[in-house]
Amino acid sequence: MNDDDQEPHLITRSRGGDRQAFARLVTLHQGRVRAYIGCYLKWSDLVDDVAQEAFLAAFRSMGDYDGAAPFKLWLLGIARHRVLRHLRSDGRKRSFFEELLFEGRLERVAAEAERLTDRDRQVEQLRRCVERLPPGSAGVVRAHYVDGKSLAEIARDGGKKESAVRMMLMRVRQALRQCVEQRTAEGSA
Repeated sequence: MNDDDQEPHLITRSRGGDRQAFARLVTLHQGRVRAYIGCYLKWSDLVDDVAQEAFLAAFRSMGDYDGAAPFKLWLLGIARHRVLRHLRSDGRKRSFFEELLFEGRLERVAAEAERLTDRDRQVEQLRRCVERLPPGSAGVVRAHYVDGKSLAEIARDGGKKESAVRMMLMRVRQALRQCVEQRTAEGSA
């Protein structure tokens, strides 16, 4: 079983307080989180500290993770908040911002923050659209994307053919895409 196949099970166990499962999630994602934080913070020991804070905050918030967004994006959102928190509270922030301006990175930081903010809005719209699904459709989405069940398992559990579950999931994804697009368009109008 590869890491992508393990992740849903590790997430479920971590949401139940399993520290070993969460430690495995940290191992899977620490490179990406550290690289992201390293784009904003210069010193490696500071990157380590902020990454540790981000993972600790993530562990404490696992009960809030609803699977509406991929786990890695949820983690990067927490890392982003930790970086911003550090920058606001750091006594050296003036020289850091001067350095960012000098190197031309501030514009990239702002663009990345805006991109993540837009992504957060889309994730929130998706969450709301999922809440509006009929119970059967919502159950299939939850079973596949949150619980990590295969289509064959969902079909067996529901007494349906796998092809019927695949078609249902395809239609639900299409309906969710349209719902998110509509809600996003209404929100920007």
